[in-house]
Amino acid sequence: MPKFSIIIPSYNRANILPRAIQSVFDQTVEDWELILVDDGSTDLTSDVIVQYQKKSRFSYIFQENSGVSQARNTGAEKATGDWLIFLDSDDELTKNALRFFDEQIQKNNSINLFVAGRERKTDKGSETRIPKKGVSSSMLAGTFCLSKSIFQKVGGYDPRFTFGENTELFHRISELKITKEFIPEVSLIYYNTSSGGSKNSENIIECTSLFLSKHHHSMSNHHRHQYHQIIAVNSLRFHRFELARKHLWKAYFLKPINLKTLGRLVLSYFPIISKEIYKRQIEV
Repeated sequence: MPKFSIIIPSYNRANILPRAIQSVFDQTVEDWELILVDDGSTDLTSDVIVQYQKKSRFSYIFQENSGVSQARNTGAEKATGDWLIFLDSDDELTKNALRFFDEQIQKNNSINLFVAGRERKTDKGSETRIPKKGVSSSMLAGTFCLSKSIFQKVGGYDPRFTFGENTELFHRISELKITKEFIPEVSLIYYNTSSGGSKNSENIIECTSLFLSKHHHSMSNHHRHQYHQIIAVNSLRFHRFELARKHLWKAYFLKPINLKTLGRLVLSYFPIISKEIYKRQIEV
């Protein structure tokens, strides 16, 4: 039985999927299995993965399009490893990612969550971020290694989330008060792409509203304020001024001395000016 189960959900990423897959096969630790969950792709994904299907540590699962969260849950259900690592199909693991996690697991057998750093690549260059204790950081797929038992205990991903799904998962995990260990190494190379759930403003509005509804009573005023602001700003981009005002008023009452909130609230009552500042979001 492998120690690590790496799960890659993919939807119509045939052109870049081999990069993610190969980054797993290039690992310096061999105690792993790779589970690719094809979330209903209509491109050439099935042709691209033919070269991997004969490999003993590779599994391919096809499901009807159900979203990234359900695809990860499907992979986790099939996983035989004690540790889960999720990787997006447009990113890649660094060559020593599993070795970094493996070394820390051996040193800390009572820890259920390990978090490493990431290198973010854009057209303008790259930026490296290493997680530190006490400093908030995004839990990107590929930067964390989570025990399967904890993942199962919290019920996995909520399939309704296609944006902020990792944040929502770890909000529930944080309520278990488990200890996490930070690794001062980069495990993920993260590529900015022009598509995906996090690039769709309507999706952001919907999932952020869902998060507020689901976790309202367990969120701090600071985080509630942040989430109302996120919804409001994206609503302004869509020129949905009534919705923007609704959430800006809620954000204002949470932090009445926040000048940015007040400024946006005032701006939401002047659509002509607001339309110039927040150009209408064009979906592709």
